Amino acid sequence: MTSARDRVAACALAVLAGLAACKKGAKREIGLAGRDGGPPVVVVEQAGQGGAIGPLEHEAEPNDQREQAAALHLPGGVEGALGGPDDVDFYRIDAGPARIVSVRLTGPAADQGGADLILELHDADGRSVARSDRGPAGALEGLPNAPLAQGAAYYVSVSQLVKKGGGKGKRRGSAADAGAAPASSYQLTIEAVSPGPDEEVEPNDKPDQARPVLLGEEKSGYLGWSKDLDLWKLSLTGFSGGFALDVAVDAVEGATLAVDILAPDGRVLAARKGQKDRSLLVRGLLPELGAAFYLARVSGSRSNPEQTYRLRPTSRQLAEGDEAEPDDDTEHAIAAGTLGDGATGELRGFLDGGDTDVYKLEAGREALALTVSVEPPASTDAVLRVLGPSGAEVARADGGKAGQREEIAQLVIGRGEVRFVAVSGTALGDETDGYVLRWSSSVDLRAPATPADPAQQPDQPPADDPDEQ
Repeated sequence: MTSARDRVAACALAVLAGLAACKKGAKREIGLAGRDGGPPVVVVEQAGQGGAIGPLEHEAEPNDQREQAAALHLPGGVEGALGGPDDVDFYRIDAGPARIVSVRLTGPAADQGGADLILELHDADGRSVARSDRGPAGALEGLPNAPLAQGAAYYVSVSQLVKKGGGKGKRRGSAADAGAAPASSYQLTIEAVSPGPDEEVEPNDKPDQARPVLLGEEKSGYLGWSKDLDLWKLSLTGFSGGFALDVAVDAVEGATLAVDILAPDGRVLAARKGQKDRSLLVRGLLPELGAAFYLARVSGSRSNPEQTYRLRPTSRQLAEGDEAEPDDDTEHAIAAGTLGDGATGELRGFLDGGDTDVYKLEAGREALALTVSVEPPASTDAVLRVLGPSGAEVARADGGKAGQREEIAQLVIGRGEVRFVAVSGTALGDETDGYVLRWSSSVDLRAPATPADPAQQPDQPPADDPDEQ
C-alpha cells in the first residue's frame, strides 16, 4: 500500500519533470491530484512568460456578452469551450494599476476537433485594443505585451473563424454555416510581465511613446498582434560629416517585416519591406543637418507572440562612390557626375526592401552618347532606367533574372540636357553585397554639330553684318 508521503513525493517528481520539459520551449500540462484526493487541477508552465500559472478555472456560462463576463484573475487562466461557430466567450479583467500582461490562447488542432481561434482584448466600452488571429486550428494565439491602463477595466473574448459555404472567403463569429466549425475546447491564460531595459514598452505606436535607442545598442520588440506598430527613437548624437545611419531588424518567423524611418516632423525618409522569414536592412541614410533623432517604425505582415525581433542602429563612414539615402526620386537624386567626352563614373548602393536609387548626370556642352550599366548581386533582379528632366522614362533595361547585368548603350543626349539614372528591382532585403552602377559618355559622332546660335540653321551661310565695311 502506497503511503501519503510516497504519493506527495510522486506528485513533486511529476511537477519537476514537467517544468524541466517546459524549459526546452514546449508548453506542458501536468495533472495533479487535488486536495483531499479531489479532482485533478491543471498547472500550465509557459516558457519565457514568467513561470507557472494554475490551477485553471472552468468557464461559467452564460458569458456571450460583456455584461456576463466572469473575472479573469491575474495571474490565472480558464478552460472553456466554444459551443458552436456563433459562440463568443467574454472574460473580465478588473481595474487595477497600470501593467503589461501576456495573454495566451491555445486549443487542439483541426484533426483533434479544434477550431481556428481568435483572441481579442477590448476596453471597457467594447472597443478592440488588440487582436490575434494567426490561425489555423491548433496555432497559438497571443498578446505577449498588451498594456492595461491604470484604473481601467478590460475584456478578453474568445471566438472562432468560420469559412463561408463552399470554402470561399471567411467570416468571423457567424452562425450561417453552423456545421463548418465544431465545438472546440481551449485554454486561456494571463499573467503580468515586466519589460527589461532593452525591450519595448507598449503602447509605443506614437512618437512620444517611442523608447530611445543609442547608436550601437540593441533593442527587442514583438509583432505582438494584428497591425501592431512599434516606434523607436534613434539617437543621432555623435554623427559627423561623411557618416550614414544603418538600421538592421532581425527576422521573425512567419512574418514579412516592414521598416520606415521618419523625420521628427513625421516625414517618411525611407520605407522598406522585406520578404517572409528574412531580416531587413535600411542602409546609408544621411542625417539631415541639425537632426537630433529619427524614428524607426517596425511592423509585420503576421504577428508572432513567441519570438521577438531585434533592432540595431549603427553608423558607417561612407566611402567615395557610396550611395547616400534618401535618393528615391529625381528631387533627391545624387549628383553622379558631369557628362562629357570620355567621362566615366562608378557608384555603389543597395536595393533593400523595395528601394529605388536615383542619380543625376549633369548636362554636357555637346551632344553625347551615354552608356550605363548595373551589376546586381546574385539574389537581386535589377531594373535600370534612364529618365528625362521631367522624370519621364526615356530608356529601360530589365532582363528579368536575378543576378543579371543590365545595360543601356549609346543613348543620345543633346547638348545641355540633364539625365537621371534610376536603379530598382527585387531584392531579399538583407543582402551582404550591393550593386555596382557604371556609366560613360562620349561625343556622339552620329549627331550633327550643333551651331553656337540655336536660331541659326546649319545649312545657311552667316548673315552679313551691315556695319562691316
